[in-house]
Amino acid sequence: MKERLDMGGGSGGRLFGSDTKSLEERVRQRLTDAKSDVSRHVFISFDHEDLNEVNLLRGQAKNDKVDLQFDDHSVKEPYDSTNADYIKRQIREKIDRSSVTVVYLTAKSANSKWVNWEIEESLKRGKGVIGVYKGDAAPHVVPSAFSQNNCKSVKWTHDGLMSAIENASTKR
Repeated sequence: MKERLDMGGGSGGRLFGSDTKSLEERVRQRLTDAKSDVSRHVFISFDHEDLNEVNLLRGQAKNDKVDLQFDDHSVKEPYDSTNADYIKRQIREKIDRSSVTVVYLTAKSANSKWVNWEIEESLKRGKGVIGVYKGDAAPHVVPSAFSQNNCKSVKWTHDGLMSAIENASTKR
């Protein structure tokens, strides 16, 4: 005979002891699965002219053979609008779904008003912000919001970028 637990409310919604144990086990398993998910939710801020290189970064994150892993919530295609408020609203939604903003640092992004705005908006919303650059040395010129907020940058390597994303995510 199954042990019965009356759950109140008078609607006949009763759980048996074995049902409760099954439910508890499913919840434990989901919590374990969530803890083992090492991907981070990332918004990539970049100048549109750097799209090909950013797509390479996105592709590396999708490759199962490398340790670089994150969920990309950034803008894939430019918004077909001249309405700045509309564009900002759309970008804010993407930033809100992320825990970290990765700024692709190039000469073009250094002068982009949108990249500066995305950095400021990310920081306002409590997101971690890091920069990534290609080559041996960090660029001398970076977006003003990046330097003014003492954001850190890393060379584009799998280990370096994943470590920086993890640090920015946990220390925001």
